[in-house]
Amino acid sequence: LSKNHFLLDFLKENKARNAYVKSASYLMHGNEFSTIRNTLLSLDGAILQDDSGIPVRYFDSKKWQLRLYGTYVAPLDIFRQFNQGDLAELYKNAGGKSLSFGAGYHWNPKEANLLLAIPK
Repeated sequence: LSKNHFLLDFLKENKARNAYVKSASYLMHGNEFSTIRNTLLSLDGAILQDDSGIPVRYFDSKKWQLRLYGTYVAPLDIFRQFNQGDLAELYKNAGGKSLSFGAGYHWNPKEANLLLAIPK
């Protein structure tokens, strides 16, 4: 994105606000994709995503209200290094509203999760 900034310009110029992130291969968990992660967090809109999107640790509780859907289970074996203990804890304490469909890498509704982050 540093060489080809057209997507970022498009998002800013069109005042995009809401985002949906699905099956993002946990790319925004590392620093290599911090530009798009930070851009999405700066749009001042809602973000709907599965656990492969922006790690929950980047959603400041002073700025974001989180709504949980489904059930958090560990990522597939090929992504096991991206397990989010903090997200598992949120699901354990708050529970998620049920999902009747699969989402992201977890196509089974009993294992799928979605997080809706809404700016406060």
